[in-house]
Amino acid sequence: MFLTVVLLFTVILVIVIFHIRYPMFFFHVGPQMWSVAVGKIEGDFTSLHPQVAISYEDAQKMSGVDYIADPFLMKNNGVYFLFVEAAIKNFGRIDVFSSPDLQAWNFEGIALEKGFHLSYPFVFRHKDRLYMIPEAEKSHAVTLYEAEDFPLAWKKKRQLLEGRYFDATLLEWNGNVYLFAIDRSYRLRCFFSAELTQGEFTEHPCSPLGIGDKMRPAGRPLIYNDSILFPVQSQKKGYGSEVYSLIIKFLSPSRIKYKKGKALLKPFKDEHFFSHGVHHLDMCRDGSLLVFAMDGRVGTRIRYFRGNWKKSFNNNFNDLRSAFRIFRNNYLR
Repeated sequence: MFLTVVLLFTVILVIVIFHIRYPMFFFHVGPQMWSVAVGKIEGDFTSLHPQVAISYEDAQKMSGVDYIADPFLMKNNGVYFLFVEAAIKNFGRIDVFSSPDLQAWNFEGIALEKGFHLSYPFVFRHKDRLYMIPEAEKSHAVTLYEAEDFPLAWKKKRQLLEGRYFDATLLEWNGNVYLFAIDRSYRLRCFFSAELTQGEFTEHPCSPLGIGDKMRPAGRPLIYNDSILFPVQSQKKGYGSEVYSLIIKFLSPSRIKYKKGKALLKPFKDEHFFSHGVHHLDMCRDGSLLVFAMDGRVGTRIRYFRGNWKKSFNNNFNDLRSAFRIFRNNYLR
């Protein structure tokens, strides 16, 4: 009898802990419509708050799409450019908006459109050239594009990886180029090369770094306090719940030391367009300023009860698997 009580108490305790970490049921508002916002970070990340928004309603008026998400900022010749996933019936292309001051935004046009879904337009500067790596999982490849006439004309430069990967994110560090992406099993994979435009990318010996929650890239890595701050998605209440951080303390072609960090971005209950979820944060330095672009969602019509017990158990067990990988890569290699 005593053992039965102990076992029952243990099972209930585990279920309660699992539910606290990843709710097994919650109320959801749908359909979810995504908008983006930009701003400046004053002080630390607790000051991060959407300051100027381009809502899905604005995007519908300016470019005729249903919603926009996955924003990446690039400043060129004194002008800010915002690259976004622009979706029509969940089929994405890459659109561009521009602003001289992060305040008033104009629709520039379509930067990239293919016969397959595009999103996550990771745009960056490398050796005075401008490049973009959009997510194109449906194409079975990770492809590098180079700007021919920035911001709207892009040509294919080369294929970086073959395979089905989501949200490929590039980082240049100590003379090497690292490419992070998740595969279809939600494992965070890491590849590296000595050269971006010609060198072959090799999978890192510590790859995959983890699996499941807080492993999917959610924006540009930022060098912060002698570490690499890597935004990653959280799925606490399903897709697009929050943005957390993965903190990389040491990175070389043979070793990675890292840990899961704190939340960077959560829904803003006082901001209508960002009240039900967030899943992307792009931060970059502009001189002495730290500027950011984020996205968020709002439910527009129906509130319904949503069961999440299977994902709750999966995410909790995957967190244990990721913790083992982090421990192994940090201390056993």
